[in-house]
Amino acid sequence: MRSIPTRLARMLSVAVFAFALLLPGWTAAAADPGESNDVHVMVPPGDAYNMLEYLKGHNWTPPPGIKGGAVYQNSDGRLPDCAGAGGLWREYDIYPPGPAGRGPERILSCHGGTLVVRDWYTPDHYVTFDPFIWGYNRP
Repeated sequence: MRSIPTRLARMLSVAVFAFALLLPGWTAAAADPGESNDVHVMVPPGDAYNMLEYLKGHNWTPPPGIKGGAVYQNSDGRLPDCAGAGGLWREYDIYPPGPAGRGPERILSCHGGTLVVRDWYTPDHYVTFDPFIWGYNRP
């Protein structure tokens, strides 16, 4: 039998996923659900939310020591269309590079488009993507 916190966490994950499907701009159809690397809904870490807030408050200029602003092509189409709306996906690191390099975590945001597109988090360098859902799953 699972512990109560485990069951509550699972129920919360299902509720967040169900809510995310109702939000405008959500797309899961671009991902093949049969693959292990698809779009899913999990809670991005607090550091990712903090960096996203910083970027939005500083005209998308990352803090010193953090790389960001490069174009992410989304060539596999697993994120919502940004280029079709006149925008570009931009990628931002969450942490400064360490001895082993930049690390796998990134924030992806659509810039300059007319389409309302959610900001996304990838914990594993573009293998999976999690949407930021403000006010509902912030740690």
